[in-house]
Amino acid sequence: MTHAAASPVEWHELHGARWAFTTAAQGNLALHVGDDPVAVRQRRARIAAEAGCESFEFMDQYHSDVVAHVPPRAARQSQDSGPQTAAAGEAPAAAQAASAGLESAAQRDAVRADAMVSRSVPLAVLVADCVPVVFVAHGPQGAVAVGVAHAGREGLLSGILERTVEALRAEAPGAGIAAVVGPSICGECYEVPEEMAAAGEARSPGVRSATRRGTPSLDLPGRARAILESLDVDAHVVGACTLEDERYPSHRRDPGAGRLAGLVIPPDSVSPGAAHVGEEAA
Repeated sequence: MTHAAASPVEWHELHGARWAFTTAAQGNLALHVGDDPVAVRQRRARIAAEAGCESFEFMDQYHSDVVAHVPPRAARQSQDSGPQTAAAGEAPAAAQAASAGLESAAQRDAVRADAMVSRSVPLAVLVADCVPVVFVAHGPQGAVAVGVAHAGREGLLSGILERTVEALRAEAPGAGIAAVVGPSICGECYEVPEEMAAAGEARSPGVRSATRRGTPSLDLPGRARAILESLDVDAHVVGACTLEDERYPSHRRDPGAGRLAGLVIPPDSVSPGAAHVGEEAA
């Protein structure tokens, strides 16, 4: 479990929106890994405060292909209904069953999905080897909508990235889309059985890879980039491998690891000068 002391998040800018991927230095940000929920919420609140926004919308992730449209908070408060999930796809039954025992009471108020899009709400995705992707839909005046996706093996093979892009285009018709593929286990490290590699390749050609020893593997971040580029998304890749780089939590390296967060903030959700912003993604 990651119990790191507070450390500032390194923020970057993309078409006026701000994005970041946390590291072990910010501590575990997930409520479902046995960490103290009060401490987790304090870490989340600290990151939001330092970024100059009210809070981030997190998901109850379950390796599905479900995308949630997150409405403005004022609209939800007026309806007195809390987060609502308007799914762009139905979750596979196997994923629902697999996730049933993992859901905690602390998560039940979260959006149940593996991707979200919004015009005005800061969004977060949690991973520890799976592929986190942040999205910015942009027009001539800059960002008009943002999104996040949790692209684990099942989600990526089931089309979570394609559905997220589809949802963003529905949210912001005519906008261009840029995405950043965050830290995740690389194709040379994600060793899998031959049957799994073959099945993955059959579902998503190009995902199969090999480790440095020549054993079967899956290249999820590489395939994620290829999928995004095939959809005319301007895709950037951070390139860090969570298994090899100990700055990031890795479930394969440490099954008790916490989770890093991919974060994205729409321009109107940020207080001016709230935190240092790096260069545009390249």
